[in-house]
Amino acid sequence: MDNPLSASSSINHILVLQARGVEFYKDPTPVFTTENLIAQHDGVAQYDDRVVVMGIPGRLTTDPIDFDALAQGFFAHYEDAFDYLMVFSNLVDIEDSQTEYYGLHMGVQNTIQGIGKSRYSRNQTVGSAGKLNAILHFPYKWALLEGPSLHEIMHSWANYTIPTALRVHWGFSSANGQLGGFDRANLIEHGGGRYAAGFFGLIANFGNSLPYSPIELYFAGLIPPSEVPDLWVAEDGEWTDEWDDASGGRIFTASQVSTWSIERIVAEHGARIPNSRQSQKDFRAAFILLIDSKRPAQQGTLDDLSAEVQEFTHAGPDDDYSFNFWEATGGRATLTMDGLSAYRRSGRASKPVVSYRIVEPVANQDGHIGCVPMGDATEVGKWMVAPSDKGKRITLLEHPSVSQRVSRAGRIELPTKPGLGFDLIESEVEKTKEFR
Repeated sequence: MDNPLSASSSINHILVLQARGVEFYKDPTPVFTTENLIAQHDGVAQYDDRVVVMGIPGRLTTDPIDFDALAQGFFAHYEDAFDYLMVFSNLVDIEDSQTEYYGLHMGVQNTIQGIGKSRYSRNQTVGSAGKLNAILHFPYKWALLEGPSLHEIMHSWANYTIPTALRVHWGFSSANGQLGGFDRANLIEHGGGRYAAGFFGLIANFGNSLPYSPIELYFAGLIPPSEVPDLWVAEDGEWTDEWDDASGGRIFTASQVSTWSIERIVAEHGARIPNSRQSQKDFRAAFILLIDSKRPAQQGTLDDLSAEVQEFTHAGPDDDYSFNFWEATGGRATLTMDGLSAYRRSGRASKPVVSYRIVEPVANQDGHIGCVPMGDATEVGKWMVAPSDKGKRITLLEHPSVSQRVSRAGRIELPTKPGLGFDLIESEVEKTKEFR
């Protein structure tokens, strides 16, 4: 079917029309530039209920970023309700950036005992009243699903206890988690201080393709110490140029090999406080897309990133090869990144950007009219209109991602042609209050 939609209408209707086989394209015209962010949005714009856009005056590829100032700008518009600010540079590939990292964890506070970190807080320097745990930066925009998002979150709790060949990572150890290490079942001793353990990373293990390991879950406060196996650690491990055919990995050497039991960890660093029964299990983060004058935010990118946020924070299994946060924790914890509008400071942050398409209205069986918005309508809510407007042009009353009534936002009507109609959804007017 040849019936393309421009970017001006796709945000509300693409999902429904795609399901009916309608082809579309997205206009590459930027939704946000650094200039209009400053001129129209006070430097911070909310695209939808999952994505915030902020700009920097310099270049993403070359200039340093003042993350404390960036956080202060964010909290000028949003309440202090976030455990993490997850900042993604609007670059396609890591190679486009001149940073020396794939992800950066910048701690803001630690209140947990028994994980090898001192207790501290610098919340005031970033504009937080005491909630924010860390600022995470990823120098390219697709790092949420691909990784190392799980990795950088884990640095809130590990590794600050066990000495390894790579500081704050698992190195040559049997941790087998997001911070590196191997599966102990693969460990082969060749004698003379020579070992192999298959193909593994010293600081990471292939993005989000691996869940959190028991030792990581313990430090995160998600399992009790009784569920943590002993760790085999080669504290001074070094790679050789030899390859081990049996394990499929390189041979490494070590002269300082030790075993770290959970009892030893607790004896040296104390028990984790709060423990797995009392620890935080539900976290909230904000997704911030960082743009510069050469790399504005375009609607196609913003839509895709919003969909990635929804997938990464889904509290259940999915069919993707990578692990979302819920899966990585074995269903023990959740991460929420939507609902941004509920935390906007009154009169500061911009309303979500929404565009509309005019079509012919039609009523459902109840005499009310409903329209599926961009996103999963069963989760984020519904477009609601009054029954008195049946058969006429109708005024949008509610946007599901806005925590207050939207005025003068535009008009929405529904099609009547067979095969092009929208799936009408149950939409009693009385229920509009649920979405306010």
